Amino acid sequence: TVTVDDYTPVASSIGLVADKSAIISGQSVLLTASVVDQHSQSISSGTVTFKVNGTSVGTGSISSGVATLTTSAFSDGVNQVTAEIGSVSSDIVNVSVIGVALTLGVTGDSFSSSNSTPFIYTGDVLIDWGDSSALETYTGGQLNHYYGDAGNHEIKFYGNITSIYSGAFFENAEIVFVTIGSSITTLDTGCFMLCTGLTNVDVSSSVAHIEKHCFEKSTDLTEVVLNCDTSLNIVEYNCSWIQDCTSF
Repeated sequence: TVTVDDYTPVASSIGLVADKSAIISGQSVLLTASVVDQHSQSISSGTVTFKVNGTSVGTGSISSGVATLTTSAFSDGVNQVTAEIGSVSSDIVNVSVIGVALTLGVTGDSFSSSNSTPFIYTGDVLIDWGDSSALETYTGGQLNHYYGDAGNHEIKFYGNITSIYSGAFFENAEIVFVTIGSSITTLDTGCFMLCTGLTNVDVSSSVAHIEKHCFEKSTDLTEVVLNCDTSLNIVEYNCSWIQDCTSF
């Protein structure tokens, strides 16, 4: 006797994967939903609705159990992404849009940090080197990039960087300006010391500690904008000449 289980496939479970967990504003993410029925078999047809923070951002047609959507419809911060078909929903997948933590204006045909630990951070850090190269995910270690031309470039570091490490950019003559973003709370000892090409620094209100010799002997420095607590003793530990180019 042969029993034939003649059934109508109904979506029972959806798995959702995003190809990136952290992005910068405007960057696209590929969402892939895998749909199976009540017998754990792939669904052959149907439409999946993709939602970001509860709002539909598009749909994808199922083919061989898979539907996809590429979207950039994300807000700053953590976004909760789901895929739905009928009353069935996937687990939440988080995609974070991360802001700029540090900007360095540099000149020359290459750039390197001065030590193997340039900053302290949590989560993902993405680097835009300011040329035509793709965004790079920082995985630790010394920063190194070759431009191939001796022009001016603006390097942006995205993510939750909390501290610029001691001596991070010590004696780096290629740096011409520094902008400290809102996630950074500490500029450690000598982190921009002897940066002889450095002319401008802008420090965000989030900075609570500017340690000794942070900008000392960066002798071309002409403007320092402190948006942070003005009681920070930047003058005592960074030479008296810095007082003449500091604004609050």
